[in-house]
Amino acid sequence: MSKYSFKKINLIYIQSSSIGWSDDVEKLYLKKISPYVGFQTLPIKSKSLGRSESSVKCELESQSILKKIDDKSLVWVFDEAGESLTSEKLAQDLESSFLEGPQKELNLIIGGAFGLSDKLKAQAQKKISLSKLVFNHHIAKSVVLEQLYRSFKIIHSESYHNI
Repeated sequence: MSKYSFKKINLIYIQSSSIGWSDDVEKLYLKKISPYVGFQTLPIKSKSLGRSESSVKCELESQSILKKIDDKSLVWVFDEAGESLTSEKLAQDLESSFLEGPQKELNLIIGGAFGLSDKLKAQAQKKISLSKLVFNHHIAKSVVLEQLYRSFKIIHSESYHNI
């Protein structure tokens, strides 16, 4: 049992569709991450609104996300305007800010096609950029899952991450 088994991480993301390979990646990393920390994914169905209603869609999706977040938990959002991190820095921040910190829950948030509302971003303690490129939610989710697993391997000094 990991010394962080009493901690919980939620990966909350907007899902517009489901495809086999993405679901397989999610199942694989749920299995890999779970020995280190309580972990779950919480997909939120994308609102069926057109591009002309992008700001409304973003606001509604962000409200749905906020309903899933406990006021006492940490919130980190993935946003193209966020901080660019190395894998080592992400692991360091995960350990120092969350695993060794007082909060028992961390919410990692991936927004929909039109991003996250300013209100939700303002509640985040950390904003992280995955890349200067923009990814759909399937790719973003896969990258976050892999980097989270990599972080735990780095934190525990286990082989996986090659420098």
